Amino acid sequence: MHKGKKILAALLLAAMVLGILSACGAEDKPTDPQTETSSHDNMHRPSTEDHVHTEDHVHTKDKPEHEKHDRNAELKTSLESFSADLFKTQYSMTENKTENVFLSPFSVYAALSMLQNGAGGDTLTEMEDVLGCSVKKEKDFFKKYIRRIGESEESSLSLANSLWINKDSAAQVNPKFIRELEKSYNAEIFNDKADPETVGKINEWASDKTKGMIPSILSPDALNESTVTVLLNAVCFDAKWLDEYTEKDISDMTFNNYDGSTKDISFMHSTEYSYIKDEKADGFIKYYKNGEDDPRYAFVAVLPEEGMNIDDYVSKYYEADTISGLVENVISEKVEAAMPKFKFDTKYELPGALKSMGLNLMFDAENADLKQMAEYPNGNVSVDKVIHKAHIEVDEHGTKAAAVTAIDTVANGIAPVEEVHTVVLDRPFMFAIYDCEENVVLFTGVYKTAE
Repeated sequence: MHKGKKILAALLLAAMVLGILSACGAEDKPTDPQTETSSHDNMHRPSTEDHVHTEDHVHTKDKPEHEKHDRNAELKTSLESFSADLFKTQYSMTENKTENVFLSPFSVYAALSMLQNGAGGDTLTEMEDVLGCSVKKEKDFFKKYIRRIGESEESSLSLANSLWINKDSAAQVNPKFIRELEKSYNAEIFNDKADPETVGKINEWASDKTKGMIPSILSPDALNESTVTVLLNAVCFDAKWLDEYTEKDISDMTFNNYDGSTKDISFMHSTEYSYIKDEKADGFIKYYKNGEDDPRYAFVAVLPEEGMNIDDYVSKYYEADTISGLVENVISEKVEAAMPKFKFDTKYELPGALKSMGLNLMFDAENADLKQMAEYPNGNVSVDKVIHKAHIEVDEHGTKAAAVTAIDTVANGIAPVEEVHTVVLDRPFMFAIYDCEENVVLFTGVYKTAE
């Protein structure tokens, strides 16, 4: 590729959300444990029928507007705002500024939504303010979303939830809370001891639901006598490119790292017809296969303009509607694109970011109100930890991404033009994995350093 061209690199976000609920301060253990168990909007997306291969390019047609009103529009707007706020907050709080950043705000939102079913009083009000929606609307959305992505055997996306109850605390857990998670979030329910053996089972569940991409979420000593429940959400994405790269499309190029150093790595070159641009960045969209159906998921690559620091772009120009706006206003213009092959893992302790966003009461040992989930006569249940692990892998075949969030609660937690754009992702860039059908950002990340 010509030396002066910019190479666009696309990254896939994977995030997995795990929730742990534990109880401290209750002096008397229950003697009668409960044993309840359970085993858009205008979109520019290529149609399978409209997809025409030539040697150099792919033609696409615009998708028609949805005829039906989107009953989940308010929820999606709230999810969009939460996703941007969480990503920007966690991004700014990452101490090592050279590290690549990747998480699934979608997974964190799902885990917090489950927890919200157990909140009351000011704690519930605070969660509604930060999540931006009532728990009723959240339940309606996730119930339908889980059902829809499960309808296709070849679905690229899977979403799994589970509730792990400390066997010695089962009598304190509200049966209604359990039923709501089963009904609206398709959650699996487990009753077990709070010991290292159960940690092994939880880690095995996380690994299984993410195809081994998140092999563990909890440390061996994570559970103890104060544990009430562990809430788990796992998001797994595994998809092939609609147009996979061939051996001749791959060559070594130089990536300019965040710290000013350089590294020669493998880049994947392609011609796309999905150019995106905003005030301070441009980029492209690359779609994934979706069985025999029209492409539903897309990789959105965003490269800040030359001379703009990636930190400035994220803090000043990345807003709630940035990704959806780019996707909805995609331009059918030719893009000579190049992005690096990459693979990395991340882990975040999220209480600091969530508190900064306004979620404080649920972490307050004395004032948290999670009585709709579990209630103790001599103690109070609160959130102790929120752990998030994510994995992303982008190569010539497609993308694999996963995320798990752990919540630990304790008692006392447009028309084509003949113009060619060149987008070179050979310096730090932002990326997202987007559900074009539901208009939902699933993963968000920034690639800063070639490893």
